Amino acid sequence: MTEQEESDFSFFAAEEPKDYYVPKRQDFYEEVDVEGDLYKIKIVGEHRLWGNYLWNAARCAAKHLYKNPELVKDKTVIEMGAGGGLPSLVSAHLGAKKTLLTDYPDQPLIDNLEHNVEINRHLYPNADVEVRKHLWGKLHEITEKFDVVIMSDLINNHSAHYDMLETCAHCCIPKETLIICCFTHHQPWKAKKNEKFFKIATENNFSFEKLYEEKYPVMFEKDPGEEEVRRTVHMFHMRYNGPK
Repeated sequence: MTEQEESDFSFFAAEEPKDYYVPKRQDFYEEVDVEGDLYKIKIVGEHRLWGNYLWNAARCAAKHLYKNPELVKDKTVIEMGAGGGLPSLVSAHLGAKKTLLTDYPDQPLIDNLEHNVEINRHLYPNADVEVRKHLWGKLHEITEKFDVVIMSDLINNHSAHYDMLETCAHCCIPKETLIICCFTHHQPWKAKKNEKFFKIATENNFSFEKLYEEKYPVMFEKDPGEEEVRRTVHMFHMRYNGPK
């Protein structure tokens, strides 16, 4: 991981004193009620890539699928940067033909995803669900095309915009695959950098439509920046229209 990538995820900017000590947070579980169905999600206690939170965007994506189950029913689905994997597990429960959860090739993240798949198996006993390591831009790691791509709270990683769009395009059936992209401006002063993702997407023949905004409890209460912005999830649908 480059210094630039690390800076993209520096949500806590204040420098701590050298003798400052925070006990390491342990792995924990969250029970998530999505429209009456209960999902048990294990979250890794600590991780430099912010896989150690269940993000509001993932909750929003899960709710979005419940309200629109036809988006994934009998479809092939891939989630990029899956974290705890909630939207993927919801997809499997709602009848996806195949669901592939991917994340950065770091074994604790992958092991955690596999664990979450198994402990929620009662919600999709016969579903085809797979977990796979994937580093955005390494196209040989994914050979399939998918009907749906899920990206929740990824675009804050500014230095990876090109690579994530490259993976996204590689997974898409041009003009057919639906890309569900949702996110929060966790650092409001970096909103323009986040939104540059859509400029790069347009330049690479993606189209997009903003569907709605939804409010959630703020993730980090003591963080700077307008709270109303930091509790807002933006929901987009995108398409890849093929090479120019």
